[in-house]
Amino acid sequence: MKILQKICFVLLLATFSSVYAGSCFDNVTDINDCRGIAEQGNARAQYNLGMVYGNGEGVPQDYKESVKWFKLAAEQGIAQAQYNLGVMYGNGRIVPQDYEEAVKWYRLASEQGYAKAQSNLGLRYANGEGVPQDYKEAVKWYRLAAEQGHAPAQSNLGYRYYSGDGVPQDYNEAIKWFKLAAKQGIAQAQYNLGLMYDNGQGVSQDYNEAIKWFKLAAEQGDAPAQSNLGVMYENGQGVPQNYNEAVKWYRLAAKQGLSQAQFNLGGRYAKGQGVPQDYKEAVKWFRLAAEQGYAQSQFNLGLMYHKGLGVPQDYKEAIKWFRLAAEQGYAEAQYNLSLKDADVRGVLQDYKETVNGYQKEEIQGNDKEAVKSYSKSLEQGNDDTQGELEQSQDKGGKSLIIIVVILIIFLLWFYRLIKKRNLERDYQEQEQEQEREKEQVHREQERQYRRKKEKEQVRREQERQYRREKERQEQSRQKREKPKNRNEKDRSYEEILGLSSGWTKSDLKSAYRKKCQQIHPDKWKDFPEDIAQRLEKEYKEVQKAYKYLSKK
Repeated sequence: MKILQKICFVLLLATFSSVYAGSCFDNVTDINDCRGIAEQGNARAQYNLGMVYGNGEGVPQDYKESVKWFKLAAEQGIAQAQYNLGVMYGNGRIVPQDYEEAVKWYRLASEQGYAKAQSNLGLRYANGEGVPQDYKEAVKWYRLAAEQGHAPAQSNLGYRYYSGDGVPQDYNEAIKWFKLAAKQGIAQAQYNLGLMYDNGQGVSQDYNEAIKWFKLAAEQGDAPAQSNLGVMYENGQGVPQNYNEAVKWYRLAAKQGLSQAQFNLGGRYAKGQGVPQDYKEAVKWFRLAAEQGYAQSQFNLGLMYHKGLGVPQDYKEAIKWFRLAAEQGYAEAQYNLSLKDADVRGVLQDYKETVNGYQKEEIQGNDKEAVKSYSKSLEQGNDDTQGELEQSQDKGGKSLIIIVVILIIFLLWFYRLIKKRNLERDYQEQEQEQEREKEQVHREQERQYRRKKEKEQVRREQERQYRREKERQEQSRQKREKPKNRNEKDRSYEEILGLSSGWTKSDLKSAYRKKCQQIHPDKWKDFPEDIAQRLEKEYKEVQKAYKYLSKK
């Protein structure tokens, strides 16, 4: 939502800059003459003079003077001037920011049907800026602008239908408006459209279509689209699996500060997929995402410190990052914080070293932190953890504590054993699923290859038929090049049209139409130049033969 608002704001600034163009009047070249007309109360001259000062055309740029003339024109009902004032008060770059004043001018321009003002007024209602937040009112103004073809309004209206804010949720309507905006090049709409095809919302799930729209948005620099495109390449969805291409798009999004992409890029460095394995580089990207509060990246960074991968081994630093992830409700981090180092060592088995956020690594935790972590699990409804916490709090005594601790250790060990088996089963299922997907991709590639080969064979056969026909026609042409007498000339023209002796006028017309259908210019206009020239010559001979024989 915040990204959408930022994009809309950039679009508003671009729109505002585009209106700062033009001159006072086409037949008035002197700025003083223009000012004289404006001072006489001519609204259009006042508006144009505001643009002249705003753009610095023929005069020093002066935003205060621009605002003055825009206001005079706006008070006389010039919609563009009202809109420009709304933009100025909305962004606060030329006048003090005042959303209520911006809404006032947007509304006046909107009531005249000015689409850009309607779109901006809808945005103010959606964000509650200058007016109480009201999604229904936002939808009303978005729709009025969208129906005039205003792309940002179409994108925003699509989002309202997607989220169900201000209108009943309707994925089909969302698709409709996203598609209209996407075709006009709005990156956010392209991204949203790709997401709906990816998830099968309002349309049948179609990874190829998702890839198409993600790529269009990604090429415009949309970070979430770049990140999602990377995921599609990593998983081989809609495209052959390609880790190098995945890393390329992750990096572009990560450099824009998108935490999800930073996390994914760190994972590829940790596993050496698409890049040489480099734990230091993995730590770098995990840290960037973790510092933005991305829980899974915080957990992975904790694992790197716990294992000493890419950084010196540091349990305190590992606990710090596990704790931050646990505070966000990340279950694996909560589980790690609930274990004490002395209890775990020698009992639990180590997993294969990997950092992907799915396999877990237990670490040391003090009693207070253990209780804190269990409390988090209580809020999530974990019955087993709740029972263990109640026992440790309700019963005292040293021997009882030891028994409880042993019981907890045993249960945790048992839990981890079951979890390990589940993970192994899930991993096997994922591998089988990936194999099936690869097999499907392979079969599809084979089908495409066969279709391509069949098309090539058809094309070659057509070329062979064409060459045979040309040889036949060339032989026929050579025979009729130099007729020795009138009868030979007649026969030569008859051969051009494919007529036998004793032909009638009806036969002549039928043969002529047939020949024209075969070599009409419409059929060879896209042929190579040399072939087109030969066919043109043959077409002219047919015309000539028909005219000659028609006179007989």
